[in-house]
Amino acid sequence: RTELIYHFYFADTLKAGEAAREDTIARNIAVALGNALRTADIKNHTGKTRQIVDALQARANHPSALVREHVQWALAQQNA
Repeated sequence: RTELIYHFYFADTLKAGEAAREDTIARNIAVALGNALRTADIKNHTGKTRQIVDALQARANHPSALVREHVQWALAQQNA
């Protein structure tokens, strides 16, 4: 019974928190991939660069504006 009450009152909050956490993780991954694109090691490996760019482009239309912004930043690092 306690679980039911807890779920009823806090389910929406938990779901919102989980979505925010997922967005933060996705943003952090985009930043890490953007940083990787700036390194000489990756620039010397065309296949790896392509994999990173493909992964970022797959998230270019992410529902979160925070994630989309960081994906665009990350993609720009390829030419930095």
